[in-house]
Amino acid sequence: MLFQSAPPPPLARIFSKADVQRLVENLVPEDASSMLLVLRKNPGLIKASTVHRRLQEIVLDENQNDTDGILTIKQLAEILDISEHAISAFLPDDDDDGGWIFDEETVITRKGYRTILNDLFTLLDQKPVLVSDFSKAHGISVDGFRRVVEENNDAIDPASTESEKEDRHIHYWGEYEAYAYTLKYARPLSERIEDILTEATGPTILEASSFDGSPPFGILEETVKNILEARKDIISGQLKKQGSELLFTPKSYIKGRIDDLVAQLETGNLEPLRYRTLTDLDPSIDDPRGFIIKRCGDHVLTMHDSAMSTACVDAFTRDLVTEISGRGYSALKIPMGLSEKDTPVMEEILLKNASKPLETDDDSLEIAEQYVISKKFRTDLHERCHEDARRQARERYRKGAKGVYQPLSIHEFLGQDASMADPEIPRILLGKNFRREAEDTFRREMDRLEADDIAAFSQFWSDRVDVKFQLHCMSVEALANEKLRDELAAALVEHIMKSLVPDTMKKADERGLLRAKPVKKGLETIRQSINQLEKNQIGAQETLNELDKTFRTFNATLQLIRHDDVLVQKKRMLVQEMVSNMQPIEDGPRLFLSLLVIIHASLHPGLLYATGRFAPRLLKQLGDAVSPDQREQLSRFKDAAKAGAVTGDLKDQMLSMARSFAGPAE
Repeated sequence: MLFQSAPPPPLARIFSKADVQRLVENLVPEDASSMLLVLRKNPGLIKASTVHRRLQEIVLDENQNDTDGILTIKQLAEILDISEHAISAFLPDDDDDGGWIFDEETVITRKGYRTILNDLFTLLDQKPVLVSDFSKAHGISVDGFRRVVEENNDAIDPASTESEKEDRHIHYWGEYEAYAYTLKYARPLSERIEDILTEATGPTILEASSFDGSPPFGILEETVKNILEARKDIISGQLKKQGSELLFTPKSYIKGRIDDLVAQLETGNLEPLRYRTLTDLDPSIDDPRGFIIKRCGDHVLTMHDSAMSTACVDAFTRDLVTEISGRGYSALKIPMGLSEKDTPVMEEILLKNASKPLETDDDSLEIAEQYVISKKFRTDLHERCHEDARRQARERYRKGAKGVYQPLSIHEFLGQDASMADPEIPRILLGKNFRREAEDTFRREMDRLEADDIAAFSQFWSDRVDVKFQLHCMSVEALANEKLRDELAAALVEHIMKSLVPDTMKKADERGLLRAKPVKKGLETIRQSINQLEKNQIGAQETLNELDKTFRTFNATLQLIRHDDVLVQKKRMLVQEMVSNMQPIEDGPRLFLSLLVIIHASLHPGLLYATGRFAPRLLKQLGDAVSPDQREQLSRFKDAAKAGAVTGDLKDQMLSMARSFAGPAE
């Protein structure tokens, strides 16, 4: 043959793999009615019956080891190499799940179901299981967990014994069925709790950690309550929740405890008994006050919130009376544990009871904060406190230097009583104003002492300085001879500034008359004034005028008022004094000078201050103011004095003349 036909080419050379894939996809529909389904990764077809069979194997065969226990729809589709859309047609509907367990977008295979269930029962044998934690740990949702439990409970063999059924059946507990448990765990838990409650003879604590598996508090509480309700004919008592614990108190213990408390109350060994103590022990006691009265009668005293035995009240009263009798006051000791309402009631009772043996017509008891005080004791204490304030004032005033004094010390007096060492006690016993009142007394006494010192110094100053100053100045001014007047004025200035004032200050200090501040301040002013006058070196008469101004200012400070009648009286006294002082004098010139001064004072205003050198001129100054005989006699006295020949007879004559001019002594 000239021409020989070639063999046909292979199909693969005509269609590519992709062409074949598209061809199949277009010819075969993806639905359950199709007998064939297109494979996704490899070109080809798969029978629908094969898909159904393979799905049943993967999901429901417990011996399937090629897949995980929980698969998504996408994972199932990938295993079978078909689309998710195609596989959805093979999934069970809601009415008949065919043994499948769905969990949201996943399927729990029978292998996964068995693994989850085995893990769950392992835990349930030991304790209640928190659903949320278990689900999270096994990669399923809470709804998926419930489907597993539902599948388990539905699969329990009806032919099993009741005990087997109970052990396999899973129950829920708590809000939103938060916990899962089995009776296999709950039954021994309940039995142990019942044993504890039955054997309890006193308050018994039940806490979750004491039981296997540490059940949630709610399960423990519910179990206890169920037992108490179911066995109330045998087990009775009071159950209280205390944080994360339960307190069970048997009724027999409560009754014994109440009997014991009431007996202690009646005998006085308990002080006091709060009504709430009884109602806390036994809430069925709706009238605890009446309950106590019925049991104890007149042996107890009942108040708002508590009761107390009369024997105990009497003991507190005796202690109070004994202490007040001994020292005049006592801390108001009341029983511990009284309520705010009962405290004032008990205080009033104790005060009333203690008043009967202690109160008299001139004494009574009163309460000051936490103390009971005898009114008479408080009055006496007040007076003693004020007297001590006056004593301290006198002591401080005597010891004061430069007008600076130590303040009042209340505890210098009160501290003598050891019971008053607490600074609060004097405040309470004497009242809140006692310190101010004591300080007022202290201040008044200081003022009185100062006023007395001022008055004493004022008299001293008047007698020794001010009156003499006035008399001396008057006598100088009365002199007719100007030269003599100026010289005597100068002598007077020197006498006052160098002798009279300094000597007076020294003697006043020795007598303790310079403590008063006004006196010290005034004398300091006088010193400064004298020092300034000495520096200025002005005329004697002007100096006397300046001194007079200074003395007048000081007198005003001392409230010392000059009176003419005082001057007259003082002049008479000084003259009489001079006459008396002549008696012991043996010095002739001095005797003669004294006589001249006395005669001058009787004839002219004031009282001269002069020294012996002025005697001749003072004699001449008398002139016609004396009789010729007296002038002659005075001349003889002068010569005798000058010659140092004043005999006893001549001295008597001089004294006689002095008395005649001085006048009669008062």
